[in-house]
Amino acid sequence: MKPTFFSQISSIQNLKEAYYKASRRKRSANSYLYFRKNAEVNVLKLQERLAGGTWECGRYKQFKIFEPKERLITAAPFEDRIVHHAIVNVLEPLFERQFIFHTYACRKQKGTHAAIRYAQTFCKKGIYFLKLDVRKYFDTIDHKILKERLRRLTNESRVNDLLNKIIDSYTSARADELGVKKGIPIGNLTSQFFANLYLSDADHYVLEVLKADGYTRYMDDMLVFNKDYKHLKNVHKKLAAYFGERLELELKPPVFGRCEDGIPFLGKLITKAEIKALSEKRRLKAKKIKRIDRLAQSGANHAEAKVVVAVVRRVVVPVSNRTVVGVIVPTAATVDAVRAGRSAGSSDFLEFPIRKLY
Repeated sequence: MKPTFFSQISSIQNLKEAYYKASRRKRSANSYLYFRKNAEVNVLKLQERLAGGTWECGRYKQFKIFEPKERLITAAPFEDRIVHHAIVNVLEPLFERQFIFHTYACRKQKGTHAAIRYAQTFCKKGIYFLKLDVRKYFDTIDHKILKERLRRLTNESRVNDLLNKIIDSYTSARADELGVKKGIPIGNLTSQFFANLYLSDADHYVLEVLKADGYTRYMDDMLVFNKDYKHLKNVHKKLAAYFGERLELELKPPVFGRCEDGIPFLGKLITKAEIKALSEKRRLKAKKIKRIDRLAQSGANHAEAKVVVAVVRRVVVPVSNRTVVGVIVPTAATVDAVRAGRSAGSSDFLEFPIRKLY
């Protein structure tokens, strides 16, 4: 008789494998060191609680990261991480069956590089793209909808009860204020699979109902491709309604453009000839500080220095639901003038024409 998914999840062999996976990059953490003191006994106790249905999620720890943008990370206790790995070890093939080929987040032999390379293939086709992403995605995932999606994986009640415990263990701060059950923690291994699964129906909707010429998704970052710009506008309208009504999610303002002019995706500007960083804020900020210091030493005040060190490069940014390209460059004479103590005005800059990508 074939073992149930729950018996596979809670087996000693699987929990030991999950323990070693959860230990990666955690070998100096106090929670790992405490668990390791009696690892065999602790794994046995964990197995007994899982099998007996008495296991409960522990308390989360939260901290913020600021690169590439500010995020609140919620870290589960070490023992909970073992359970998360144990679940994924067994259920990952079931999740994979729900995903389309061109969704790239948290999947074996996928990832950001593969997603970017796939997007680059459209730069040679002379068609249009629509870029979308979800506002506060992890914090606004609805618990009820997520649980319905997860029940499609298996009808085993014990597996679903275990998954429900993990989902119910967290509610985002905003949802808690509103008295609704929404949000999954960024930091849980299971959250990556839950979030991927939550949008799997939308993937099929784009390809099978809206008939896009191409589509790819990395978590909540989406690209839709079509040779007809008007059709893309219609796709956006229908997707905004679909996400709001069916998933209770809100899309950020869209970005439309021609693929041949470059596709901004996953922090890169993807063109036919090359793939380069879309955002160079850290490097540019350090460069600006150095230039301000040099100008200050030569007599220019801080306000004048800030004017002179305007961004000197090609930029691609969304403005009023369109993507625009342009640069503003200080003239050599302007730099010399500021160093000599004269204030710089707008006439001292060369403004290259802004080109709309539509």
